[in-house]
Amino acid sequence: MPVCKNCQNTFTGKYCNECGEKAYSEHDRSLSHVVHEFSHLTLHFDSKIFTSIKTIFSKPGLLSKDFCDGKRKKYYPPVSLFLVMVILYLIFPVFRGLNLPLNYYRDFYGRASRQMIEEKMAKEEIQFDRLAEKYEKVSEKTAKILLFLVIPMSAIPLYLIFYWKRKYLFDSIILSAELNTTFIFVIFFMIPLLILLAFHLFHLPAGNENKFKGDLGASILFYFVVTGLFFPAAIHRFYEIGWAKTILAYLVFIVCHATIIFVIYRYILFHVTMALV
Repeated sequence: MPVCKNCQNTFTGKYCNECGEKAYSEHDRSLSHVVHEFSHLTLHFDSKIFTSIKTIFSKPGLLSKDFCDGKRKKYYPPVSLFLVMVILYLIFPVFRGLNLPLNYYRDFYGRASRQMIEEKMAKEEIQFDRLAEKYEKVSEKTAKILLFLVIPMSAIPLYLIFYWKRKYLFDSIILSAELNTTFIFVIFFMIPLLILLAFHLFHLPAGNENKFKGDLGASILFYFVVTGLFFPAAIHRFYEIGWAKTILAYLVFIVCHATIIFVIYRYILFHVTMALV
């Protein structure tokens, strides 16, 4: 019987029943085995990603439900999937997303934000256009990094709304990850690519697609269309409740989620970016 080199436990089989360490043999050191392991890991990784994305859109809520029920082998972890989407969004910035130019905060976000901008201009001794240019460069990446905050902030209202279901906060975090992955994938990838494709196919004037993609009204419209299509179905399947309760819970949650996305997140983004400029 092999002895585990990690915890010195005696066991049978390929893995230690105490710590999970694998019992390696001479074959594991061969080049052919290394190539096999690498190819298996790569293909397995890809298959889990595609299976998870397919499940999210074909059966919203099932990925989170299976994952919380312990059926995890065929899926990529929902929180990790969200992080992958954010990283892809960071590398390939197709869409402005939730990042707004500085003039929005000056003109539409109240006296406090306007006063902060004026104080920054006075301190740096620069004009607004120059400050807006510096703000844009910093906020472009900061906006994507701060998206990580959306999962815990969205999980809290889910946990409170469905407290009567006696689920763990962990369950709410998993569902929050799935819902926000759907949100990012559709809003920041699918819709911008469709916009670019439409402008290319119909030979529309160049440059207008960027203005449309950055339009605040378009972002809000897309938000409610996407969440209305996927969020209720995910809530219905995950919590196993009737459609009347589902719609009511969705309406409460969407108010919370929209507040998080369009108010709290942007408030945090503005202050963090201004501190970094």
